Amino acid sequence: MPLVGLISITTNSAGNVDFEYDVVDDDNFKTAQDKGFTYRKLLCMAFDLAVLINYHDESYFRFVYHDDAFANEDNRIKQRLLSVIREICTGYNLQYICSVIQDELPRDEAGQLVEFPANEVILQLHDQDDSGKLFLRTF
Repeated sequence: MPLVGLISITTNSAGNVDFEYDVVDDDNFKTAQDKGFTYRKLLCMAFDLAVLINYHDESYFRFVYHDDAFANEDNRIKQRLLSVIREICTGYNLQYICSVIQDELPRDEAGQLVEFPANEVILQLHDQDDSGKLFLRTF
């Protein structure tokens, strides 16, 4: 049974944004899944992408960064997440930046790592030499 994530945004009396979120089933009953880290992380990612989609044709940011986007996810969720990210980025001319450790990369049905085309990988981080560092200490 597919679940639906609901995100609502309101402004509180101090003028700050308050976020509320729920996960509901086919019958619109709230589930407890939004209380867990995994769904909370996915809802936050969805919110970030939704903002970029909404402003894609205006002078606004065209990228988003998520740290460890695939961590602790079921492999089927990783595959679907990667597919949705690619679809959104292509459709709205957005750049998706994420960091992920090799053990958390999505795998195909045969258990092999999903290959990322060279144009999707900007840098493979490693500590063997400076070519794998994101930031260099120059002082």
